[in-house]
Amino acid sequence: MVLTIVDIVLRKMSGQGVAGGIEYSEIFLVVGVFFALAAAQVEGFHVSTTVLTSRMPITARRVVEAAGALLGGIVVAVMAYVATQTAWVSFATGEYRFGLAAVVVWPARAAVALGLWLYLIEFAGSAIRHFKAPEDEDDAADAIAMAEKDVVL
Repeated sequence: MVLTIVDIVLRKMSGQGVAGGIEYSEIFLVVGVFFALAAAQVEGFHVSTTVLTSRMPITARRVVEAAGALLGGIVVAVMAYVATQTAWVSFATGEYRFGLAAVVVWPARAAVALGLWLYLIEFAGSAIRHFKAPEDEDDAADAIAMAEKDVVL
């Protein structure tokens, strides 16, 4: 963000911005987004809906949640693996994005791979913690009963 602001101010003041400012901003954006995936998982900020599972019996809910966690883990693992291969090829070939400045791309590709691996580790950890923790069935039943009475917490 700072780079973008500096680029805009320089363009307005001198007619010339930071050479490669847009390209570098794109690289920084990718790093920020993919490193934030694991942080969002740690804090529980990812979107989850329990409309269907909250109404299921506890055993069926656990089976559906486990299947979802397994499928999600497989998808993220494949994404991390492919991103790692792509980052390695980018590094080995010296890939760069050509614009006003030749900006190397491999750091962004490496950030994508590392961010996905960190996310996978946290995803697996949070899934394990979720399934190890005893679930309070009374709280779930109370939440359903309150929802049926249109009580919003």
